[in-house]
Amino acid sequence: MIGAASYDPIPWIQDAKQFMRDIVYSPNTQHIKIFGVCLGHQIIAEAFGGRVESAEKVELGVYGLELTEEGQHWWQGNKGVLVRLVDSSVTEMKVR
Repeated sequence: MIGAASYDPIPWIQDAKQFMRDIVYSPNTQHIKIFGVCLGHQIIAEAFGGRVESAEKVELGVYGLELTEEGQHWWQGNKGVLVRLVDSSVTEMKVR
């Protein structure tokens, strides 16, 4: 079990962000889809310029997300993703 945030000054987190960039930008591994849960999605977001902050309140429930054009490319043209959140962490993700 890991308890951390992607912005914590832990050396391996920076290594993990670079690893994600290497996978996405290397011609040999660009075809690999990456998916992160909890700390994993924080690392992926920050690796590609996203911002991670503490939430003001806990979110629970099931939410639909619309994918950008780039996201549709990565998810084989699917239009939406269903995400179930528990304590502000993605615990389940289904492509619609």
